[in-house]
Amino acid sequence: GLATGFAMLFAFRLLMGTGESVAYPSAAKLLATHVEPRHRARSMGTVVLGAVVGLTVGAFLGGWLLGHYGWRAMLITLGGASLLWLIPWFGLWGRRTASAPAAAPTTIAVLGQRALWAGMLGSFCISYAFTFILTWMPLYLVQERGMSLTTMTEVAGFTFIANGIGLILSAWIVDKWIAKGGSANVAYKTVLAVSSAGVAASLFLCTVVGPTGAVIALLATGVLDGLNSPLWGSLAQIFAGPQASGRWMGMQNSVANASGMVAPVVTGYLVQQTGHYSLALIVSAFVGLIGLVAWLIILPTVRPIDWSAEESS
Repeated sequence: GLATGFAMLFAFRLLMGTGESVAYPSAAKLLATHVEPRHRARSMGTVVLGAVVGLTVGAFLGGWLLGHYGWRAMLITLGGASLLWLIPWFGLWGRRTASAPAAAPTTIAVLGQRALWAGMLGSFCISYAFTFILTWMPLYLVQERGMSLTTMTEVAGFTFIANGIGLILSAWIVDKWIAKGGSANVAYKTVLAVSSAGVAASLFLCTVVGPTGAVIALLATGVLDGLNSPLWGSLAQIFAGPQASGRWMGMQNSVANASGMVAPVVTGYLVQQTGHYSLALIVSAFVGLIGLVAWLIILPTVRPIDWSAEESS
């Protein structure tokens, strides 16, 4: 029944969140400890790219299985395939990577950083738009734009591919910019601003163009959202350093994932009240513009925090 479906969905989100709560903070800690600053964006981009590849494969394969064999076959296949990760994981079980100990700041000191709050707000806003694409885009394309299930699957899949392209471009641009002597502050804030403003503009365009234009706008949204994906993770490493990047990324990621609860509910309510997706798209675009404010105004100069000075102050 419906209650069982909601219970299973809640359990799925809970388990996925449990895994992600370990994966991204751990990755941030490892990269902050072992990767040079000039390679931070590309190294974090590699981590995030894995998730995008999974979404892309899931969109194409899931849509094909749903259309040909039904939802049970889709869930069993995708769920079973995810278990394959356990094979290499257990092969690495028990290995440890030695690192030099460093004095860690208190959680209160971490929470007192303006950069953390800017990162949490900015990542929430960009994740809100991505959550709309992830959860409501299929229904939007079918119900609002009249696409078939097959066409919708193709558009969704190519949107995730576009996201991966944007991710790779962003990581490459920022690292190259810094490697050539450019300011990390200017590099990060410029790309983040282009991403947030571009996502907002693309989502708004979906409300005023025809079906073909909407597809183009969604693909643009994928690219522009991808520009943002690796940067707020590598920013956490720059600001927090090896001493606090795990906790910093955990807090930031938690707030970003809160959009996964807010965006679907708000979108569903607006669609139900208006009978269309236009207002929901406009709200998503507006949230993206709030992210622009976070990156350009609230975020301080991008540079490592001196935790010893913070603790003594």
